[in-house]
Amino acid sequence: MKLILLIVLMPLSIYSQNHVNEHFKKFNYPDGEIEFIWKNGETQLRINILNKNLDGEYLSYHKNGNLWAKGQFIQGKINGPFKQYDKEGNLTTEILFRLDTLISYHEYQYSNGNLRYEKHLKVNAENLEIPVYQKVSESRRFLKYDATKTINLLSSTGYFISYYKNGQVHTKQSMVDNIPNGKGTSYHPNGNLWLELTMKNNLWDGEVLMYDKNGKLEDKAIWNEGKLAK
Repeated sequence: MKLILLIVLMPLSIYSQNHVNEHFKKFNYPDGEIEFIWKNGETQLRINILNKNLDGEYLSYHKNGNLWAKGQFIQGKINGPFKQYDKEGNLTTEILFRLDTLISYHEYQYSNGNLRYEKHLKVNAENLEIPVYQKVSESRRFLKYDATKTINLLSSTGYFISYYKNGQVHTKQSMVDNIPNGKGTSYHPNGNLWLELTMKNNLWDGEVLMYDKNGKLEDKAIWNEGKLAK
């Protein structure tokens, strides 16, 4: 049975899976596929219900018809990759879950359709527990959770890469607990090495090497937790 609801329902952020499932259970929807429609007639959300729980594919859409979010539920628990896209169809986040447990987080930012920043984190690797997801707001038809606040409560390791407008890599930086920590490198727009450094809790720490546009060592200094030592 397919139920079509001509109401405005904001697609729910899947940064809090148990809460999202409980939110839908309040409405006692019948088993089967349910489709929610934007006021302009475009599909807004498609979910599947089994025994009052989200079960199967979860699809939400922007008002222009492009895919907004895609994931899979197993009896109220999200499992596998959950992906989100902007209105132009660019992938903005990809989060891997194992039955509600957040495993990895990947973020992408764009400017005029060009990738300018990406972040990749392996999350919750030691304990593999369902985290306490951080709710931002809730109303009868709307839930919003903050992914960054949630991830900041979990142990993580990974890195980020930023890019120049021309697509050339600007910076590569390792991260621990969603904060720049460890080795980092930056590059000139021509691709040659510019900086080599180490970060400690988002502060320069240790030897910093600076190179000119031709790749020749130009300067070096020692930093101590964000302060120039010598």
